[in-house]
Amino acid sequence: MYKIANWNLERPKSKTEKTKLAIEKIQEVKADIIVLTETSKAVDLSEIYPFQISTLSYDRTPDEQWVTIWSKWEIIKKIETFDNFRTVSGIIKAPFGNISVFGTIIPYHQAGVSGVRYGNLNYKTWEYHEKDL
Repeated sequence: MYKIANWNLERPKSKTEKTKLAIEKIQEVKADIIVLTETSKAVDLSEIYPFQISTLSYDRTPDEQWVTIWSKWEIIKKIETFDNFRTVSGIIKAPFGNISVFGTIIPYHQAGVSGVRYGNLNYKTWEYHEKDL
């Protein structure tokens, strides 16, 4: 048996109380693999999880990643995905055999309507979200 956890950290900042508490909670969960969304370089779990893969960072937020997969077990292969900024996938060499892990972030209700993340794509509210699902 193994444990995988997932958490949206909502863009953590370095040396804040919120980030410190999140890291403490992650340590308490004791997952073998953790998939973090809306994360950043402020969250360094390398002492617990020596292996990690992340999405690409945008130029405007170079210290942030939309998804990072942290693992106690070796990540033997990163798998290319349809969107290397919003999704990441890899094959992890677990003690009981290889497993594939895929992490993504799904567009929010205003995605593609306005804003800088997706821009104005002429979508209606929730439309990009539904399309992505």
